[in-house]
Amino acid sequence: MARPKGESDAILAERVRSASDRGGPSLSGLARAIGVAPSTLTRSIKNERFSAGLRQRLIARIGVAEAATVDVPDDPDLEMSLRKTLLLLGELQTLVPDLERRLMATLDRRRRLMQKTV
Repeated sequence: MARPKGESDAILAERVRSASDRGGPSLSGLARAIGVAPSTLTRSIKNERFSAGLRQRLIARIGVAEAATVDVPDDPDLEMSLRKTLLLLGELQTLVPDLERRLMATLDRRRRLMQKTV
């Protein structure tokens, strides 16, 4: 089966490169953190094309890392709430693949049990 072409995004490619250059995680470290092979991330950056899933994961991860540089209104409660929200969104992105896998396994088990009782 052919790999989907993905969406062209030179800006995201540059954001990922600059995050790594600024002392963020290496590209291979970032790839592991978002659950993709390092070669997949490297190829996507080189070609400046990203699948929808990879794009979402990168934006969530890079967005959290860049949150510290974003100016927030001078309201400590709002600032804390926004930072917590960004962290939660980043964590959610890392949990979704595992949750999907567990849900599929549970549904498969249920289907097999239902077939045995028929």
